[in-house]
Amino acid sequence: MRITRKISTLLAAALLLPAILVPGAGAAPAQAKAVPAGTTTVAAALATQTPATNGLVPLTGAINGNLPIHMSLKADSSGKLTGSYYYDKYKKTIKLAGSVSGKQAYITEYDAKGKETGHFEGWWLNGTGFFGVWSNPDGTKQLPVEALTASGAASAKVPSVKDWQGEWYMKSDSPFYGSYIEFSNVKSDKLAFSIDAYDGAHSGQLYEETAFVRKRIAIYREEDGSVVFFYLLNGSLYVTSPSPVYSAGANVTYTGQYTRDPQENTFTLRDTGVFKTAADDQAFRKLVGKDYDLFLYSMQLISESKDLDGKGAKVVQGGVRGLFTLTEAIIMYDKQGHFWAAALDSDEASDSDEAPETFVRFYTNVPGTTKLPKTLVKWMEPFPDYAVVYMNF
Repeated sequence: MRITRKISTLLAAALLLPAILVPGAGAAPAQAKAVPAGTTTVAAALATQTPATNGLVPLTGAINGNLPIHMSLKADSSGKLTGSYYYDKYKKTIKLAGSVSGKQAYITEYDAKGKETGHFEGWWLNGTGFFGVWSNPDGTKQLPVEALTASGAASAKVPSVKDWQGEWYMKSDSPFYGSYIEFSNVKSDKLAFSIDAYDGAHSGQLYEETAFVRKRIAIYREEDGSVVFFYLLNGSLYVTSPSPVYSAGANVTYTGQYTRDPQENTFTLRDTGVFKTAADDQAFRKLVGKDYDLFLYSMQLISESKDLDGKGAKVVQGGVRGLFTLTEAIIMYDKQGHFWAAALDSDEASDSDEAPETFVRFYTNVPGTTKLPKTLVKWMEPFPDYAVVYMNF
């Protein structure tokens, strides 16, 4: 197949508060999944934190909307988060320790004996505060959280129906994962939503479900009790779905920052980590021409391999989650500008009901090459019967 069908196949595969739980006294509202870092740096966070004693930022809010809390947090230059919080009702201090990457925060809480009693997963916004989901240690209870600075609370408006309504797109720094949300039939206390997310060929969907609205927060509870937390703050939508996501495939998450912009970005093999320099990327693009996107969209999960040919070359190979042996590629290149590269492809779709035959496209700019390097032969061991098409001869 040509690359247009290759990409469409990947994307098609990818896109194919009812009960209030109240934690016990002193057991504040599980382990967070790593997700893509946002664009805000920790240094910027430190520069704009609300002034507080010893760098701690005072926050006021509630867990589940009906459990008032006071929280204090600070982030250091490495992204380490420390602090504490207490329930207004009990006034018992609970220690917090975690990390922030971009805008996304993961915090563990501890009792006086150092035992983990819960986790917070969500968003840490400079000068605004924290919002997201609290979970008990085994993740069987998940509750929404909002804890804002005084200035953040003053500037955070309650969204209107129009503010929620319509389409939202996840901000993504990769062509291999993303998500789309549509809100409809928005009322003051609930709304309907549909969501499609993907990571490689794995996907997750929720269709025409109902989330319950409380000011800036909308909560949907999945069948296993886990939640999808929507937070609409001054025109930006933040979503938290603690892992594992019941309605989604492996590694798929709805967690992310969403905007109204579809963000049709153009990516390169340098963006995805295959090449370290623009010069190498441009030289490779010149070599493979229109098949550049075939390599780009075949290398989601990459790793470096050993040069078995003794050429002093760097070897990067990869594939797409859920599509290994169907969508893979390898690129081998040295400091002199020589390339040896191969990618799996398939014939154009025909009227036949049979699946298209997969084969290997091989590219090189080394004159006199008549066979695959040993490194690429090793790469082909999982699919030894695939035919090899030499593209530069």
